[in-house]
Amino acid sequence: MMLRYNMGIEIDRTNHVPIFWQIKQDLHKKILSGFYKVEEQIPSESKLAEKYKVNRLTARSAVTELVNEGLLYRRQGQGTFVCRQRIETGIARLSSFMNDMKEKGYSVFSEVLVKEEKEPSAQMKEYLKIHPGDTVYNIKRLRFANGEPIVLQDAFIPSQYCSGLLDYNFEKVSLYETLKNNYSLDISHASESLEARIADDEQADYLRVSKNSPILFSFRLTMLDDDTPIECVTSLYRSDRYKFEIKLSK
Repeated sequence: MMLRYNMGIEIDRTNHVPIFWQIKQDLHKKILSGFYKVEEQIPSESKLAEKYKVNRLTARSAVTELVNEGLLYRRQGQGTFVCRQRIETGIARLSSFMNDMKEKGYSVFSEVLVKEEKEPSAQMKEYLKIHPGDTVYNIKRLRFANGEPIVLQDAFIPSQYCSGLLDYNFEKVSLYETLKNNYSLDISHASESLEARIADDEQADYLRVSKNSPILFSFRLTMLDDDTPIECVTSLYRSDRYKFEIKLSK
């Protein structure tokens, strides 16, 4: 494999910005510009040290920063490579996966794994405030962006509000748009929690990751304007392809 070493900058040793950070920023620009492409190996730490005229520890610090940010990853015994960039979404915004991905320019489709009407569990009854004898629609989908599986979603919707919901093709249409346009159920707000998990055999197979790979688990309860719960959904996101951004203000 031929590696490219053209660095393109001179380190400013009088600058208050640490040298390792200047190197990190230069490598960052080269990754985002496509100089180093996805899955391409970057120069070794010793080569970087030579080209930037720094010691190897400084070069390693710069590379480690980019590994921690998810722009690079290390393969034991092989070197350091450019990661496929994660899809980033703001957690404060309530949007369907389909609309969110389309806005970002991705082609989207879903594989429906389960589509059935069933009696909810005791916990699901509590979440959705379902009366005894009422049922839920269970729609489980594997969601793709640009042909790559990104998230495994399992949604539960009270059937009393949307009779015939399972007749729609949720491989191609948005659940939220269907509820709004066909049942006048306009989702207003939601509560959502996130936690880190590891993929079991089935989840890893669906998401095309290795067993025990880190994944992001999301639990969301969506509600109408009058606080009526309309959907309970769990989502398992590939952590190597998806990340949440949270903006805070004082």
